[in-house]
Amino acid sequence: MIKLINYNTDLEAQSLIALRQTFTNDDETEIIPKIESSDSNSITFMGQLLRQFINLCDAKQYIYIEWMHGWYDSSGIEIMGLDLMTKLHKCFGVLGLSGLDKLLSCAVHNRLKVLTI
Repeated sequence: MIKLINYNTDLEAQSLIALRQTFTNDDETEIIPKIESSDSNSITFMGQLLRQFINLCDAKQYIYIEWMHGWYDSSGIEIMGLDLMTKLHKCFGVLGLSGLDKLLSCAVHNRLKVLTI
């Protein structure tokens, strides 16, 4: 699971920015599958997760309420909060969340580079 998440995170990160250090498979006999994304904007499942995460945090559609620790729509329904983050942690673990954090950092870097041009 560790190699699968690292590999797919690095593939997606390479599509966002040019990375100097990438994941290498030390055990050449072990095949790491590249899980294709059904989203045309993403290369892997980690990229698709990133895109959905960004969509759920869209400030044009939803509002972040700090004291409730979550994103809510105009009718007060929680869109993303601690419950969703707990479920993500149970599914992907710390490694998956750190991979998502890496991809978010790459996406922010990409957007800042576009703004400074």
